[in-house]
Amino acid sequence: MAPDPLNTKFIDTMLNAGPNVLGDKLFQTIKEIKESGGTPFQLPTALCCFLGSSKSYGIPGKMISARFDDWNKPSFKEKVINNSDFFTLRRKDP
Repeated sequence: MAPDPLNTKFIDTMLNAGPNVLGDKLFQTIKEIKESGGTPFQLPTALCCFLGSSKSYGIPGKMISARFDDWNKPSFKEKVINNSDFFTLRRKDP
């Protein structure tokens, strides 16, 4: 599960590190997450409940985004099963 950017103490720690440590682009991204409030905590919580329920049976081992995937729609399970590579992370060894 990918909870997506959550506004936690980690965000504050990153902002305190500053752009000299993070680089301008990452610092700006973290700053935008802080200002927008990030992903509401209810989304990853609801996704965890979904994944722990019988509604998710048959889709283990997939990367699902709390914020950007339509996991709460009835057609999601079928989409994951029929397009199995889309939600799968693969390790590449040299």
